[in-house]
Amino acid sequence: MVSIDEDIRVLHTEDEPELAELAATFIEREDERFVVESAGDASAGLDRLADGEFDCVVSDYDMPGRNGIEFLRAVRDRYPELPFILYTGKGSEEVASEAISAGVTDYLQKEAGTDQYTLLANRMLNAVVKRRARQQATEVEQQLQDLSEISNDVLWMFTHDWNELLYTPDSAERLLSGAYSRSLEGRLGREKRELVAADGTVVEALLRAVPRRTAAGEVIGTVAMYIDITERESVRRANERLEEFTSIVSHDLRNPLNVATGRLELVADECDSEHLDRLERALDRMAALIDDLLTLSREGRGVTDPQPVDLATIINGCWENVETGKAVLTTTTDRNVRADRSRLKQVFENLFRNAVEHGGARFEITDVEFVAP
Repeated sequence: MVSIDEDIRVLHTEDEPELAELAATFIEREDERFVVESAGDASAGLDRLADGEFDCVVSDYDMPGRNGIEFLRAVRDRYPELPFILYTGKGSEEVASEAISAGVTDYLQKEAGTDQYTLLANRMLNAVVKRRARQQATEVEQQLQDLSEISNDVLWMFTHDWNELLYTPDSAERLLSGAYSRSLEGRLGREKRELVAADGTVVEALLRAVPRRTAAGEVIGTVAMYIDITERESVRRANERLEEFTSIVSHDLRNPLNVATGRLELVADECDSEHLDRLERALDRMAALIDDLLTLSREGRGVTDPQPVDLATIINGCWENVETGKAVLTTTTDRNVRADRSRLKQVFENLFRNAVEHGGARFEITDVEFVAP
């Protein structure tokens, strides 16, 4: 079965050798799977196609002998499904319309500079991936059809990439029970199972079984499929363990934090000190960090709703939350960024803490670069 990750062989027909060489160099830089071969005209291109298998054709329009449209028609006659991209400096609505009528996969006009090769590589990759996906679907469909024609009781087990698994005799006995046997009685079946593969690996599988009927409605067998869900179940259990761990940790942290917060209120009623405000901010920050820890573990995702944040304000606030000794902060930025305020505060607090602890008697933090997601 063809793989989407295999090398992508590209035939580039271009009558200017230097342009062909330049294009091949930049295209192969874009993705290591690309292997570009060149032909000087349409006739040479057809010869190359006849001699070897290619995944995509990229062709100029103006060439000696046949032009790009004539070359496209010849390719379509012999290789109807082969992706063909017309890549030309002769851009016009007439040429584009004629190319579409002839069955071109994509149409791209040459531009100045080397950025055009990135766009060309993306167009080629998309075309090849779509074709290979269609090929895979066709091959799987044919395999299933072949199996169904030789058996009344169709029973298969596949991994997520549709590679068939073998299973031990003990597991084979279990295959015919439960939801599978219910489907023989005319009912739909769906359940999770653990099976043992021939190499001894325990496979977590999802069984889906439906009755197979005649035109008159009589049940004559089943159509059943086992799908490997081992990886998915492993991730689910890991997330559950993470959430359980986080809940326990947050509980153990909240208790002493609540005690500290209560004691702070009592101290504030009895005396007035400039240190109390900083202590209150530190305790509030600890509570926010615990909430963020719980949210992150439960949601397991990145920032989805960034908000405008003034860097100078958040940097100065983070500096106040860290024990910095005699260190002095000088902020010179006036930039705003879009970010999750709480997570950005964690970044700067960790940065300042590490700088103070490991930076020696004198240190400087410069050139903090923000990269858009």
